[in-house]
Amino acid sequence: MDFLQLSIGFAGLVTVASLWNWWGGDLFPAEGDPKGDPEYWTETELRRWLKLVFQPPEIPKPGAGHEDD
Repeated sequence: MDFLQLSIGFAGLVTVASLWNWWGGDLFPAEGDPKGDPEYWTETELRRWLKLVFQPPEIPKPGAGHEDD
């Protein structure tokens, strides 16, 4: 392959990726919430559910309270 063919191939890949992004296609679509009986969920589904349900509480920063006007 010569340089011209490599350049045209790369330009084609960039064009396809740009059009895919422009039209809103998700290259890696987000997974949905696990459904069904939790007894049969995979470890990945269990971890994803636990991450969604048990969010750690936010710890307030010192001095970030209400300001007196």
